[in-house]
Amino acid sequence: MAGDPQNTDDDNSTPAQTDTTFAATAAARTSDAQAPREGSPADGRAPAEGTVVQASGAAGTAAFDDAGQAPPDDPRDAATAKAGTPAKTVIREIVETLLLALLVFLAVRASFQNFKVDGESMMPTLHNGQFMIVNKIEFAQVDAGQLSRFIPFLNASPHEKRSVFHGPSRGDIVVLVNPQEPSIDLVKRVIGLPGETLQIVDGHVYINNHLLIEPYIKHPWGGSTPKITIPDGQYFVMGDNRTNSLDSRSPQVGLIPRDLVIGKAMLTYWPLSRFGLPGNASPKLSATQTTPQVALNGDTLAAGS
Repeated sequence: MAGDPQNTDDDNSTPAQTDTTFAATAAARTSDAQAPREGSPADGRAPAEGTVVQASGAAGTAAFDDAGQAPPDDPRDAATAKAGTPAKTVIREIVETLLLALLVFLAVRASFQNFKVDGESMMPTLHNGQFMIVNKIEFAQVDAGQLSRFIPFLNASPHEKRSVFHGPSRGDIVVLVNPQEPSIDLVKRVIGLPGETLQIVDGHVYINNHLLIEPYIKHPWGGSTPKITIPDGQYFVMGDNRTNSLDSRSPQVGLIPRDLVIGKAMLTYWPLSRFGLPGNASPKLSATQTTPQVALNGDTLAAGS
């Protein structure tokens, strides 16, 4: 009929065109998925800066950056892992501190020790109840015989002991073990040294026939003792209070072996009014030799040059 729209094949062909469009789009997507991307290993070029490459395998998929490094872990995971560590860290620090304090204490104890003066045998230099610090390492000895087994150039006889620094000197105030009562310590002054001859006449001390000048003696003793030769490794000691001192003049004490000398008085610290050096001295010997002679009853017969 004239004026009516004509039926054409356009209306019938629309579904076919739509199907064709969808097929073309799917093929394009498949082609894009299969085509190598820029910077991928397939095109032989290195990944561009900042590119993330996906690596897949049996263990799953992992991401790596262009430097081959895995991305940093989540900070929250690290914080969670460290949450239980503070207690262990504190305990470890406390244990380390206690061990260090113990080592320091033992080292100091082996080198220095405090002592209390008991009695008046060292008056007026040291007073009863006075506290002092004694240097124990100054007179320390080592077994040279044992060391010679490990040190080729060290010549020493078996069990021979040698000083690390030096031995006691005349005038030193020392703390020593009482030979008769090892549980009791004594504080005395070193007077005679190994190898010397010593004699006391009317309270005056003669070393190798030289008069010993002792400025620290305030109350002289008037007694006398026979001449003796001090053996090697032993010392003759006396208190400054010669009228009230148990020392080498008495057979109860006698000569003091080096092994019984604990150390040298270094500092007095209590009472504070007596804080300071303990009074170590270096008494001199007279330049002139004197040969004192004593009668059998102890009285002085003559003192000639």
